[in-house]
Amino acid sequence: TIIDRGGYIWLALAGETAIGSAALMKEGDHEFELAKMAVAPAYRGKGISKILIETCIEKAKDTGAKKLTLFSNHQLLTALKLYEKYGFYHVPVVNSPFETADVKMEKLL
Repeated sequence: TIIDRGGYIWLALAGETAIGSAALMKEGDHEFELAKMAVAPAYRGKGISKILIETCIEKAKDTGAKKLTLFSNHQLLTALKLYEKYGFYHVPVVNSPFETADVKMEKLL
């Protein structure tokens, strides 16, 4: 699992209901993959994604990571803009682990 491999998972809650998630999957001694980033449609536009991505970036830095990577899809324009806002840049996709992931981004920490 993500945690067993040295990663982290966060849930954004409204009461006891999960309304958002994000994870860091360990990809090496100094690298994590930002994954499982999602916010329920009714809660989008309220800053939840901002809190989740900032939490992930800070945790990665705290662990001494040097790089974050992520996979996404070109149709998820709002998500891609968020990632770009936080310093992620596009890199070539080689052997994507996900069928629909046609975008790969990285951020150096």
